[in-house]
Amino acid sequence: MVLLESLADVVYEPWIDPVLLKKLGPEPLAARIREVGAGVVICETDVSTGEVLELPLRAIGSTRGAPSNVDV
Repeated sequence: MVLLESLADVVYEPWIDPVLLKKLGPEPLAARIREVGAGVVICETDVSTGEVLELPLRAIGSTRGAPSNVDV
């Protein structure tokens, strides 16, 4: 995390803290991305389809072994 923070502004919002298993769908995730002005998104369980893919993102990363939450 320290390395990432030395390269860019980081907004870290774990999906299990403070609310256990907080998972955003495409519309709420897109709204949050716009709110913080993110250019890169790395997600665990949040669904990156539809409205998220219409945003001018440089990259979407998934921490899952099978990125079923990202429309590839």
